[in-house]
Amino acid sequence: MRSQGDQVITPRRKGETELEPSNWTKQMNRPQPSRRHASMTLRAPLFAVAFLAAACCCQSAWCNPELEAAIEKAEESLCEGRFNTALEQYRNLLKTLSSLKTPAQDKLALMPEIDLALRRTAALSRQLGRSADVAPLFSTLARQLAELSPTISALASYQAGWAALDASGSTADADNHWESLGLLKNWRIMGPFDNERGTGFLSTYAPEKGIDLDGAAEGKAREVRWRTLPRQTLAGYVNFNEMLRPRDEALAYAVTFIEAAAQSDLTLRLGSDESYRIWLNGKLLASEDIQRKFVFDQNAIGLPLQKGWNCLLIKIGESEGSWGFTARITDPEGKPARGWREGLPAGKALTSYKELSASQELAENAVLAPTGTLATLRDRVEKEAPRARDHYLLGVLLRMQGAHDSDEHPDSNALRLAIQAEKKKGLYHYDLARSLQAESSIAAQRDDNNWRKAMLASEKAGCAIASIRLAEYYLETFSNMHRARVHLDRALKINPDLIAGILIQSRIEDRSGFPDAGRKAVTAARKIDSSSPATLLARAAQLAGPGQLEEKIGILRGLLDRKHL
Repeated sequence: MRSQGDQVITPRRKGETELEPSNWTKQMNRPQPSRRHASMTLRAPLFAVAFLAAACCCQSAWCNPELEAAIEKAEESLCEGRFNTALEQYRNLLKTLSSLKTPAQDKLALMPEIDLALRRTAALSRQLGRSADVAPLFSTLARQLAELSPTISALASYQAGWAALDASGSTADADNHWESLGLLKNWRIMGPFDNERGTGFLSTYAPEKGIDLDGAAEGKAREVRWRTLPRQTLAGYVNFNEMLRPRDEALAYAVTFIEAAAQSDLTLRLGSDESYRIWLNGKLLASEDIQRKFVFDQNAIGLPLQKGWNCLLIKIGESEGSWGFTARITDPEGKPARGWREGLPAGKALTSYKELSASQELAENAVLAPTGTLATLRDRVEKEAPRARDHYLLGVLLRMQGAHDSDEHPDSNALRLAIQAEKKKGLYHYDLARSLQAESSIAAQRDDNNWRKAMLASEKAGCAIASIRLAEYYLETFSNMHRARVHLDRALKINPDLIAGILIQSRIEDRSGFPDAGRKAVTAARKIDSSSPATLLARAAQLAGPGQLEEKIGILRGLLDRKHL
């Protein structure tokens, strides 16, 4: 067993294995502006430097009651489904925390909170169609944290690029934010190869026997060859799902060449959907046969470059759904690395790789000690009296990072420990439920019972978004309109302006035979937030009459441009 970045890397075979099922919750995730949000925006508390400096005197940011209260306000707004309010509170929180004039070691204690606030701000801005409001903030945050916390700085740059793309549709604007990340882009790909039930993960296909860019091999359904990427990648993401067929129960390879000015020990940071194996100059650096969704920077792997040309080969397996990866090179701390470039060797240097055989045993130098926010939190919870908040931060960030196998639940374990100490925190129970929700097309494999128990506990603690999820669950899984309405009424009692609740109510009324339910719901939603993606999608669904096609196409095209479809 080898530790790789924030994950424990173990070469193994599969066993025979924030938001998700609904449209409004899907907006909370990426490998993805409201004009009428003023009335929903609560003024976020202004934090004085004095009390935040006092908070930094200890290892946890939770030394200060005012800081705790401010973050609790943002989480309360999120739990009640007051998303515009929550976004403003998280934006103000990020501005204040990132600009503190305090010693570096003191400020490091707040990094887990900054990490979580950054991720939630990004998710909320996409959900609400307000990316233009946050792109400058993310860019500023990336500059401010470049030396202090390179990994969070990189995440801010990554999110700034997506926000800029959502806001303007310009890939040039996005690339300006991504150019410092060390993203690898000059890939050549080969595939698909067979990976039925994961059996291809340890199979040795042609690319593992030598890299012949002019050669061919027998693939899953036909002969396959090495080919260059057909178009520019977005944030370095190599999307096998768009380029290869068949694309389920399959795997593919990607190769690139790196020229190093001198021998150097750098770091390869990887996000993948799903399993992966990585070789450098034929040596196996990392191997995990897992099922997971792609998230930026899920793993960090030591990359010992030799002087001159190096061959980097990556193998990505897939069962079903999305399929791809992003890889980038940094120094061991996560800062931009110098002295390397991507390219293509010429003459004998390139020909020599035809005989390069890929090892099947992990190299001895394939270990990298954990770094970053998750490592900080693991250190905290291992102490004698860890705080409930540290367990929660560890659990929710593990869930958001999603580096583990979907059948494993280190996030759930940490969240349960947090709940043992803070049973009345609705958002804690809600995140526990989300960590227990298996991504599977087979209903019998879903852990519905534990998911439902956690959602009910969240609802009991006053979490409106938990009530919404339960209403959807009973309506769509069991067509139980009575139970769905019970949970929906609880959500709307807490927040009558919850657009998701209004739209679910229209579905219940439509199934009950009420006329014009959909139109009335859209009218109500437009009064609350006319430019939110959820409202616009609902409006487009209603446009089916004569003369309405042009408006419908316009709405859908706008959502597509903003990556909301």
